[in-house]
Amino acid sequence: MVVAGATLRRDAVRRLFDTYRWVGQRVDSSFRVPKGGYPRRDAIDHVTTSSRRLAMTFDDGPDPDQTPRLLDLLDERGIVATFYLIGSKVESHPEIARRIASAGHELGNHSWSHGFLTTQSARSVRREIEETNLVIEEATGVRPETLRPPYGAVTPSLSGWVEQDFGLRTVLWSVDAADWEDPEPETITERLTESIDPGAILLAHDPLPSTVAAMPGTLDRLVENGFELVSVSALLGSG
Repeated sequence: MVVAGATLRRDAVRRLFDTYRWVGQRVDSSFRVPKGGYPRRDAIDHVTTSSRRLAMTFDDGPDPDQTPRLLDLLDERGIVATFYLIGSKVESHPEIARRIASAGHELGNHSWSHGFLTTQSARSVRREIEETNLVIEEATGVRPETLRPPYGAVTPSLSGWVEQDFGLRTVLWSVDAADWEDPEPETITERLTESIDPGAILLAHDPLPSTVAAMPGTLDRLVENGFELVSVSALLGSG
């Protein structure tokens, strides 16, 4: 019981600290793009569309245990998703990245180490992005078209630089499963299916067992509500 209590307190402190850092970096960024007249671009968090399309996205993989389970669930339903992959994890599990790509899902760049891009130098950010692009392309033959910055920490200047120099559009989300905060599958499903509008971009995390457990109910409910689940790039082309 003491161990369990200590674990809960530690998790609560970690979540509070992560939230503090996340908010701070989104509001006050020390990052400065290289000189060169780069355009400012807002990150994309939804798409205005008349079609009942949305994008289901998964961050922080590939995970050797949970990602294959999730891929089975998606394959059974013929649903396409977008996976924002961490470069160092792709290096460790290239076979899972290949399976994601061969199943027709979209692969996105989620940085190499999952650190705040807005606190790093431009040289460090370039390395985070380029090395992740390279390892994904080497493993799958596919080059990412979009970037999801870890923690959603981004500025219009950073988005503009990333789009112009790396050809990556910066994508955030409009619906958050908050699965790292509350692991109950029923709660995750409710967050991802209640009051969803066409053009929504949904965020969840495939390394979490509770997220994968929530997906059958989540995916089935979205389809029952008349939504077509497509990749981020397909959704961007729907506007």
